[in-house]
Amino acid sequence: MVTSSQSVVRSRVTVPRVVLILLRIAGAGLLLAMAWIHFYLWLDGGYRTITPIGQLFFLNAVGGLVLAVALLVAPWRLQTVAATLSALFLLGTLGALLVSLTPSGLFGFQESTLAPLVPTTLWGGEHRRGGARGAHRPGPDDPGVGQPAEEGMITVAHRSAR
Repeated sequence: MVTSSQSVVRSRVTVPRVVLILLRIAGAGLLLAMAWIHFYLWLDGGYRTITPIGQLFFLNAVGGLVLAVALLVAPWRLQTVAATLSALFLLGTLGALLVSLTPSGLFGFQESTLAPLVPTTLWGGEHRRGGARGAHRPGPDDPGVGQPAEEGMITVAHRSAR
């Protein structure tokens, strides 16, 4: 309770408009990067055939693109809503990746830390592959692709939900 001798001070933090614009651009860039990763993995990474993960990867790509555009073109009065939805979307996507890395996986799908673009997402670079330039996307002719994992080798595993 405030008495007559006490006063309530309410202040508003003001952020320069240029900082807000730069944050919008950075957020849209992160959303576009996330959308590209999911679309790339859906298109060329083999995730398209994994139910329901493939469908979710495609929806993530579309959702990331829509939110990136919303961040860039929404009027100032809707920026808080667009930024909040975008942040929740990015955090939810990262959370889904972390859950998929656990032994129980996500929807019966267990991801590997050696899967394409997972090290880039988690650590900002290719882990044990010599960086992005030294990265190699395994193709169907590479040894070990489509074969059972050997001792010490981590692979993407898909368990069908029954």
